[in-house]
Amino acid sequence: MKKLFKTLSMLLVLAMLLTFAACGSNPTGPNATNPNPSEPAPTDPVNAEFADIAGEYLLDAANLGMPMKWFIKISPDGKFVISTARNYASLKGEGTVGGKDGTYMFVYSDSTQDAPKTATFTLEGKNLVFSTRVPIGAAGVNPADDGSAFPTAKLLACEDILGTYMGQYEKVSAMAGTVLYSYELSLGYGLEYTFSSSFAMGGDTYVRTEIGNFAVNGTEISFTAKVVDGEAVENAAAAVGSIVDGTIKAAFKLSKMASDPQEVEAKLAVYADYAGTYAGLYTKAMGPMVLSYNTVLKLDAFGGYQFSTISTDDESVDYTEEGTYTAADGVITFLSNAEGAAAVEATLADYVINAKFPISSMVSNAVDLALYAEEVSGVFSCTGTHNEKTYTAVLEMHGNNFVLTMKVEGVDAPVYVAKGTFEIQKAMTTNVVLTTVELVDGTGAVVDVPVELATVSAPVAETGINANLLFDLDDSETLGFQLEK
Repeated sequence: MKKLFKTLSMLLVLAMLLTFAACGSNPTGPNATNPNPSEPAPTDPVNAEFADIAGEYLLDAANLGMPMKWFIKISPDGKFVISTARNYASLKGEGTVGGKDGTYMFVYSDSTQDAPKTATFTLEGKNLVFSTRVPIGAAGVNPADDGSAFPTAKLLACEDILGTYMGQYEKVSAMAGTVLYSYELSLGYGLEYTFSSSFAMGGDTYVRTEIGNFAVNGTEISFTAKVVDGEAVENAAAAVGSIVDGTIKAAFKLSKMASDPQEVEAKLAVYADYAGTYAGLYTKAMGPMVLSYNTVLKLDAFGGYQFSTISTDDESVDYTEEGTYTAADGVITFLSNAEGAAAVEATLADYVINAKFPISSMVSNAVDLALYAEEVSGVFSCTGTHNEKTYTAVLEMHGNNFVLTMKVEGVDAPVYVAKGTFEIQKAMTTNVVLTTVELVDGTGAVVDVPVELATVSAPVAETGINANLLFDLDDSETLGFQLEK
């Protein structure tokens, strides 16, 4: 496949550059001028081919290890521009599109025969999938070395209805009793959708997923599955439904065992990006006594919240509050259901909500709290192998505190237990920075902290927390652990 793309790329480069050389007296492109203003600018008859790819696209390189995004605009006459902002005020690339037998190429305006600057792609669905490097300014985005991922620019269309839609369906049967299905339908760029349905039975959770393309015509919306439960499907019949006022009605199979699709209703989850459980720890010294509370904030996707505090001494609930919230650009406004309550603002940034809530039902004064998202809160673990030994790392994160336990298979005592605090830092990636305060070895003795454990910066990803951790106190080598819940 790579050889084919390379061959096509070279042929396109030669064809485009020879075309430009032959038309040197009548240049075209975003910066070209007409040598004879009294006559219309020359046109390329091949440009009619580009009506199918004309439009705006978003190139998100997160799946290639680059948390950056760029906007691409292709005009019907076969011109393109690339920018970091959608107003295209500052361009990172521009030029002309060439095409041959379903394969297209960006030929940049600063490309020459001696130094060709191009990017080759095909149209897959409504997306531009690049088989080569995409030059962007002085840098660029490359396909993954192993061919597992390619730079992909997704069409910006139907943006007024994009988002996550959620709902539940309750089914009663004589054999299974009452089964509650929870489902999510996400509409994304490139006219792509993901539908996921889950239900619990007998202590197990069952999930069905499908991925495909959607189309909209007025209030009619149709879904064509391409992948179901990880397996590609071909020639799937489109499921036709409706979309009206933020509500989608359509028929989907809710489980792998279902013989027929079930018509369901899903409402737009306006705050899906904010929804989740956020946990923290509040402590305050009151003379010889120390108050300690676990704090839990639950945000649903439709603008409702629950807040509670639980004493760490006896696990009793000391304070609860419910209400509604609105959110935009990382600012959350909470309004309690309590009579006469005033709205309170909070902020969400880098997995942390900073808010003010009361801690105790006995004291109404609100206190400053840091509440951490599930991505950086809870228990994470992973195994790694070195010299035929298997090591297990367990990272417990609670509030801004952590406990890291390293064990080796077959040995009861841990290699070490590290305790400390963490903070969130945002750079090219969002990192959890662990600072070890105390280190205990396998004998239970407190020992000096080696430099490899003194400060550990671990990027946070959808799959968990990625950290290089010391696996032996007598060895300065580290192993890479992808810690997951």
